[in-house]
Amino acid sequence: MNILRKMRAFGRVCVVITLAILLLESPAPAQTDSPANSSTDAIPAFLAGPFPGDLPAPGEIRCKARAFKPFLGFEFRFLSGYFIEVPIRDLAGPPNELVISVTVRPISVEGREPVSFGREFQTGALPSRRGTVELSGSLALGEGKYDIQWQLHDRFGRFCSESWTVEAKLSKKDRGVPLILGPGEVAPSVVFLFREEVSVRGGPADKKLRIKLLVSMDVRRRRQVVIRLWQYSRLVAILRSLSRNPSLVEFSLVAFSLEDQQILYQQDYSDSIDFPALGRGLGDLTPATVTFDQLGKTKEQEFLANLLAEEVGGDKNADAYVFVGSDIRIGKKIPKETLAPLTNPGAPVFYLNSTRHPWRGMLGNAVKTLKGTEYKIRQPREVSNAVEKMVDSIGPRRSRAD
Repeated sequence: MNILRKMRAFGRVCVVITLAILLLESPAPAQTDSPANSSTDAIPAFLAGPFPGDLPAPGEIRCKARAFKPFLGFEFRFLSGYFIEVPIRDLAGPPNELVISVTVRPISVEGREPVSFGREFQTGALPSRRGTVELSGSLALGEGKYDIQWQLHDRFGRFCSESWTVEAKLSKKDRGVPLILGPGEVAPSVVFLFREEVSVRGGPADKKLRIKLLVSMDVRRRRQVVIRLWQYSRLVAILRSLSRNPSLVEFSLVAFSLEDQQILYQQDYSDSIDFPALGRGLGDLTPATVTFDQLGKTKEQEFLANLLAEEVGGDKNADAYVFVGSDIRIGKKIPKETLAPLTNPGAPVFYLNSTRHPWRGMLGNAVKTLKGTEYKIRQPREVSNAVEKMVDSIGPRRSRAD
């Protein structure tokens, strides 16, 4: 639709080639579904056509850069990116090899060396036609100012260069956010969402807490054919913040789907959250299908009620029960009489709600019935704020047989 709009607005063909810019010194990242990790290494066939036999003469390629201001993402890093428009006529010629290089130079932090990114890709033959090719890229930054130099050259000696300056700076509201990258640090924007995480220990002796995590892996109110990994970025950010809190030393986790009415992954109490295993559990999701056994107006309520009876009512070793994920079933409730045996679970109940909409759904109503506390997570800063408030409100570690 974006291409069609541009064709109508400007009367020209615009081809969008999204390039993932990878750090030259580092290995390729693991699987990810981020848009920044997609690439197209060949000009689409509809642009190819008869081409004169003479090779193009060396010269300058015209290019125009549009950079966007760094913003804070749920990976607790600043993300910045750019779009470079290049006239198709300037790239016209036989099959070609384009080389793109990006050099990022920190200018506000002493001791930081420039970091270079690069990418090579092949193109088919390009006739001299109107229109532009749009090249894009992104990178992750710590706080600070950066000079960015972008260059493109091909095997015929043609080249272009653009440069700009960006500044990554926490707003007043975000100043308490613990950033992953230090000042002046530069890194690839692409990361594997469910990469391994090492938990942090060292909290106060009376705050070495054990929590039970009940994680909803549903991301929308309606079934969809494909679920993209980026849709879990907010949920995973919450889980990583919990795993990094020094007062939380043991985690039990149950990942489930109300839509599929099944448990996707379970983890007994451990000193860390197994993110790779959680990611593999997504392979059992079937968002585009529904079985006969899943049909019925109250099937999801029955599934959640049984899950709560098993994981909340049946686990007396937790210092807190923490729900995480989207509240996608607006207005649905579990009957109060069904939850009556669980209204005094012996430990506080919390809900770190990653839903964008303001309405309460099945999870929110269940947490309310259990006299729990709900925190809405819409901005990165709200993740760390909610986790700190939750931990501070949990009483000293309960006496139990370990």
